[in-house]
Amino acid sequence: MGLLKIGEGSIAEIAMAIGKTPHSQYHHIAKLRSVGLVLPAGERQSGARIEQLFRPVAHLLQTDLENRDPDYLNAIAECARADFRRAGREITYALENGLANCQPDDPDTLALQFTASLTDKQRRKLVKKIASSGRRFCRRFRH
Repeated sequence: MGLLKIGEGSIAEIAMAIGKTPHSQYHHIAKLRSVGLVLPAGERQSGARIEQLFRPVAHLLQTDLENRDPDYLNAIAECARADFRRAGREITYALENGLANCQPDDPDTLALQFTASLTDKQRRKLVKKIASSGRRFCRRFRH
């Protein structure tokens, strides 16, 4: 997600954009490169060394529903997990700092948009789980 914020940058810049250390990002960038989600974008001099630059392939992630390559599927899943962790941190920050409020009479206080092909049974289960999580989350921050 750091690349989506900055558009193009070094691992140090990506790490700074998401509040992580550069060392923690090398593995993730390598995985995303291996499945074609991140591309090299050149190099530049940084002090005495040369930094490699990277860019995302797109700002909207569209998956290939036919691709069953485990590396590809793992990269997609890791992107989704990272998005949910980031969203959770941002929602928590907003609630803790008075930038958002949970309304007890409004079950749609928290909204999430995600596109996936689900059966009716899977959709009902997901809606139930999200509703339950939202209620628990709002109870935690009720004043």
